[in-house]
Amino acid sequence: MKKLFVLLSAVLMLLLISGCAGTQDNGESTAPDVNLQVGYCRVNINPSQSLPLDGYGNVTTRYFTEIGDDITATAIAISDGLGNDVLLISTDLIRSNISINTAIQEQITKETG
Repeated sequence: MKKLFVLLSAVLMLLLISGCAGTQDNGESTAPDVNLQVGYCRVNINPSQSLPLDGYGNVTTRYFTEIGDDITATAIAISDGLGNDVLLISTDLIRSNISINTAIQEQITKETG
């Protein structure tokens, strides 16, 4: 259900960005000719070695010993074919720092232009 909500939210956002359809006084549609494309990907980002746990206050000596559920990163890409592209990325992380976010943004820009 959560996936569907995220996808529908993204599609709605794209439609709002690209302009809502309307009609002229003569009844003809003013909607642009849109070729909506959507792509979805989920990857496992489990760490390969034990790391300190986060979210336990000032405790930095507690490390995880096993992984109960996979940690994932999910991306949804939406394009209307008119140059309006949206990429939504979500990760199962408590937090992320600005240097990691910047590096990801730079890599995406490098590969997509």
